Amino acid sequence: MGNALKLKSFGRLDQSKEVIMATLLGLFWVVLFLAYLNFFQASFLFFFLFLICLVFIIFRVPEAGIHISILSVMVFERWFSLEPLNFFNSAIKIYPLDIVLILTALAVFLNSRPKEPVFPKKTLMPILIFFGAIVFWSALSLFQGGDSSLIGSAVKNTIFYSLVLFIVVRQCRSPEAWKRVFATILMGGLLLIGFVFYGILAGEGLWSSYTPLSTSGTRLLAATHAFFLVFPLYLLITLYAFKKKFLGKADFAVLLIWMVGLIFSLFRNLWLGIILGVIIILLFLERKQVREFAVLFLKIIFLAFAFSVVLIWLFYLITADTSMLNNFSSAVTERAANLNPFAIQDESALFRLAAWEESWKQFAAHSLIGIGFGREIGFELLGNEYKILVRDLHNDYVAFALQMGVIGFAALIYFIAAMIKKGISTVKRAESEFKPYLIAALAFFCTFLVLSAMGTYWETNFFLVFFWLALGMIVAAQNLENKSPKE
Repeated sequence: MGNALKLKSFGRLDQSKEVIMATLLGLFWVVLFLAYLNFFQASFLFFFLFLICLVFIIFRVPEAGIHISILSVMVFERWFSLEPLNFFNSAIKIYPLDIVLILTALAVFLNSRPKEPVFPKKTLMPILIFFGAIVFWSALSLFQGGDSSLIGSAVKNTIFYSLVLFIVVRQCRSPEAWKRVFATILMGGLLLIGFVFYGILAGEGLWSSYTPLSTSGTRLLAATHAFFLVFPLYLLITLYAFKKKFLGKADFAVLLIWMVGLIFSLFRNLWLGIILGVIIILLFLERKQVREFAVLFLKIIFLAFAFSVVLIWLFYLITADTSMLNNFSSAVTERAANLNPFAIQDESALFRLAAWEESWKQFAAHSLIGIGFGREIGFELLGNEYKILVRDLHNDYVAFALQMGVIGFAALIYFIAAMIKKGISTVKRAESEFKPYLIAALAFFCTFLVLSAMGTYWETNFFLVFFWLALGMIVAAQNLENKSPKE
């Protein structure tokens, strides 16, 4: 960020302090704006004031836009990323997240030297091929009579939010800036500790009602917040394996609280994804590091389960109410038993299987180019007729294959394969100073890909932002070569 404008109004601050100050100011305005949207009638004047303040902050310190986006999504999730602007009695689907990303992209690219290469062609080509396929099939879908709003949403979610990738690669060209992004991810994880305690004390996670369980029980941490904990979890345990600390002795307590939150989230798909992520991390560690990592991870899991049981037991002693104990034990048991996505005891699994069966029939009839975006399919289950949007099939790969056919789906697979290959080669070549961060980013990237086979992650912008962020940090690592990082 050497050619970025300085925050002269805040005195002579070094780069890190300048970024922190700008980020805190930006977060203040984001919180104020979100509170205004939720408690007062929308005002174009207030929105204009909010926009001017963000322009001033982000254009002065472009990197701050990255940190504002990460922390705001992790804490406020849908209220920051899916809250439309309402003017003149009509909703405009431009979200606060979109505004911050657009301003950050403009600031970063205006403060960059155009001829300076930061993106390797071998990495850029698969991305452009995938994006080109999305644009082509979107245009084709319009001619085929697909819902234009759904088609536009598919293009926006898939392409627009990749701005995070390009912003990070362009901005994080020094080890210090690159590491600050990881530090922000960890700080976001620390903020989520408040949501874990809130869920325990309230008996229900804040905003958990937006992701209800398909089995009995109540989430004490929203599924969204549980997802946001995964990246910080990978980071902290990988840093531990490399004998690096974030908060010193408090790191273990933080990991324990995060694991308790992940258990209480009852998010079984995420549990499977974490298992894969841990395996990927182990594959890149040396033998001595594997032992330390495995001992730490198993210890945290054991203590987290023990803490959960003791907590519920104490609740029973204080209130003499067995409902929480019964609900929690039955919920954990039932969801653990139904970890198999094809478990016939689970009604949601039955629904998915019926929808996928119909998808296969539709795919067989339109295997070459698919049925296009903005479509829905109908099927019968237990004597009832159902209709579901293709994008809501709870398996992004099934949805992509059905909508784009073999040709379009091949573009997606080529993109994914190329990015995984890029990630593996980057981790293997990385200096020891950068390796733990890259391993965590690659593990999270692969976790997202696995979760996409069990949900609608490509259709949810606050999930997709972290997919592009992880990829961006991997790609940006090439610019850190032959540079001496400062601790």
